[in-house]
Amino acid sequence: MLEPLSGSVFRGPGLRIGVAAFLLAVGFFYFTYPVDMVTAPEAVHQDTFVPPYIPTRDVSREKYITLLAPGSPHSYDHGHYDPYFETVTIMAHRLLHHEFTRDRQGREFIVLATDQIKHKQVKTLRDLGATVEIVKSLPPPSNVNPDEVYGRWKDQYTKLLMWNMTQFDRIVYIDADAMIIKPIDELFEVPPLNKDGEEWLFASVYDAAPIKGFGSYPDGIPILGPEDKYGHDLFSGGQFMLMPTQAQADYVFSIYNNPPDVDFKSTMEQSFLRYCYRDDGPYPWIRLSQIYNTQWPRAQDMAASKIIHEKSWDGGPNNINELKEEWHRGWGDVQGYLALKQGLEEYTKEGHPFTQD
Repeated sequence: MLEPLSGSVFRGPGLRIGVAAFLLAVGFFYFTYPVDMVTAPEAVHQDTFVPPYIPTRDVSREKYITLLAPGSPHSYDHGHYDPYFETVTIMAHRLLHHEFTRDRQGREFIVLATDQIKHKQVKTLRDLGATVEIVKSLPPPSNVNPDEVYGRWKDQYTKLLMWNMTQFDRIVYIDADAMIIKPIDELFEVPPLNKDGEEWLFASVYDAAPIKGFGSYPDGIPILGPEDKYGHDLFSGGQFMLMPTQAQADYVFSIYNNPPDVDFKSTMEQSFLRYCYRDDGPYPWIRLSQIYNTQWPRAQDMAASKIIHEKSWDGGPNNINELKEEWHRGWGDVQGYLALKQGLEEYTKEGHPFTQD
């Protein structure tokens, strides 16, 4: 019969003395003849992220929102997939379900959709747990000729409807072609400013295109990180933080209804919001870090970025393979979630991605 081995290895006194001598010898050579050790860089693992702070307040009036405004005719009408819709499904999964990126407080994700959205797209988003609100598109202000507007941007002023959503305390807005790669719920902790007794909040990220040379990456690019807030004096309308109040709605729509002699067409609602929240205006914009809306990304930027704002399905303007892989990984997570929720029999009735309604 075999005796258990546990605890028996060091019972012999001779073996214990031998082990002690060996350790003493190793210690002698280590301190007498130091060796330069090459240490591998510390890996950043998503599953080791520890949130620094979880609020105890009621967050039910704090929302994530995106705008999904399919073109006319819709991509499906020509048998093509809709990459903006597919990216919004990734956004929904990552905010609501993904183990690493989901909101720790269970905040709602709302998709504002124009009436071009297909029934199948609405169902899929709702299966993912998103709230879909179909809204009437808001046209550009009267100083913009709608016939001269780039077709893909024709519905972008619909974003202004969020200023009327005064039933909410905070809104984090993210464009439909942006991809979340790390948790972002700390954005709801950005404090409001106070002007003559009025609390207000509009925070955004600087437009990185000029400083990054529209992809040429000249010398002097700021290192991407939490303090990368001052690369340019104009912001991007692709991601922002808003506290919707009646006073702010009145302010914004007073400009919309009575536009000044200012170009509100070149970048559409972005040009308009830049005027509303200009540095020398009554409500200057608050700076957020470029990590929350990383534009013209390089592969190395993905380590620090939390939201990549490019056409990630194609790898962005510089065809970055790591970015393309991240998008397809997120898309695969969505398909796995839907197959499990719907059941394989229902899921496999459709082609994926969808190309028709």
